[in-house]
Amino acid sequence: EDAVGVEGLERTLQVEVTYVPTSTSKMMDLLAVYGDPGHYVAYLIPTAPGHYRFRLFGTIEGDEIDETFDSHAGGGDFDDVRTMTGLHFPEPQPSLRELESAVRGAQDMARQAQLATADDDSDSDAGALLGIIGIVVGAAGVAIAAAAMIVATRARNSADNS
Repeated sequence: EDAVGVEGLERTLQVEVTYVPTSTSKMMDLLAVYGDPGHYVAYLIPTAPGHYRFRLFGTIEGDEIDETFDSHAGGGDFDDVRTMTGLHFPEPQPSLRELESAVRGAQDMARQAQLATADDDSDSDAGALLGIIGIVVGAAGVAIAAAAMIVATRARNSADNS
């Protein structure tokens, strides 16, 4: 016999997603799929690789439900989230952490240049030049990070729309 889906569960069930390495969790909206009675989705774009846990709880036609599903790292049956680096083509995009490191490095260089300017009054022209160079490098790092984030977001959006 054909199975019949249960309608209206978006009002009685909840979905909690947990990124296990940090215990960060979020409640997600369970949405009914239009034109497909009894079919539900919860949209999520994982932003960190690793072990995820999904908890579905609430009631189905008055019966209490509390089920947990883990990715492989937690002994579950579905893949852990992987990085997107293998999907980038033709040029790999730097990760957000790499961009953060580059920006921090540029900011540190700018601070060192400013300190050198303050410590060396006798050679103020060279110190001022180093300070300006540090500020420019820091600004360039921030601009590169912003551009990379925009490109990565557009790439994700176009991949989602495919």
